[in-house]
Amino acid sequence: MTDSRDKEHPGRKVLLLTDIEGSSGCYDRAGSLLGTREWACACRELTRDTDAVVKAFFEAGATHVRVQDFHRTGFNIFRHSLDRRAVLRQGYKAGPVPGIGCPPPVDTLAMIGFHAASGTGGFLPHTLTSRFAHVYINGRILCEAELFAGALNAPSRQHLRTRLFSGCPVACKQAATALPGIQTYEIPKLRSGLTPEENPSAAEVWRAGLARAARASLESPGAELPSWNGPFRIEVEMRDGETAAKTAARRWNLDHSGKTVMFTVLNRLDLFRRLSDIAYMQPWMKPAVQLLLRLADMRGRRALSWAANDG
Repeated sequence: MTDSRDKEHPGRKVLLLTDIEGSSGCYDRAGSLLGTREWACACRELTRDTDAVVKAFFEAGATHVRVQDFHRTGFNIFRHSLDRRAVLRQGYKAGPVPGIGCPPPVDTLAMIGFHAASGTGGFLPHTLTSRFAHVYINGRILCEAELFAGALNAPSRQHLRTRLFSGCPVACKQAATALPGIQTYEIPKLRSGLTPEENPSAAEVWRAGLARAARASLESPGAELPSWNGPFRIEVEMRDGETAAKTAARRWNLDHSGKTVMFTVLNRLDLFRRLSDIAYMQPWMKPAVQLLLRLADMRGRRALSWAANDG
């Protein structure tokens, strides 16, 4: 039963995760790659998308909106072009939730600019990294919408709901399947004339629709986050085949068979941590992770400064 206070929602507190592949400015792989001119354009459009959603949330009665920049180095949004009422977090924290750090006290999770899961259709599909050909949880495909929402579903955050997701049509279908009740808004990546360079007005029309979906989502019950407790059996098929699987298995003390590594975890946060380690880390990096993240922040800030001035 929905709590009556939730129906009234005198003020939502929102955590907005942003990615770039499903934004209005990324239309090829170059648009997702740090330091390219296509990426600089994608950053400008992602900032406009994010600003439109932030404004829509505040118009719908939100009292707090925290934006977590979640692509590459975590520096893809121009602070000077984002509604000043929003709190923008850029760069990544080691934990307790990888990337996010300590989750803020919010009741709404929203995700925009996202993509489909590794090994599926859609625009630039991947789960954490393109080195994963497929990722399965208990025998079914795992998408990032489920992965991130699940990692935030600690027992102390049972009131949290996922209310908005935006990305390509395949990504939206996957999110709706994994999180029944979530509001999705598709971006038609393959339609000619939508890119900002080709037709700025088409991008604005799409962005206005995204803002309407954001406003409406705060009125919805939203989707319950995925169940916290496992066990969850995870299978990760490596794109580069058996050699890559053997390397990952040896590095992280995992089982493997052919080009697939396998492990079991007891909760969603352990799942996110383990996949993040396989995707981005090596054991020797663990003691130096804070230094490595600071170096990544420096790289991201430099690239975003270039994009703002010369991109």
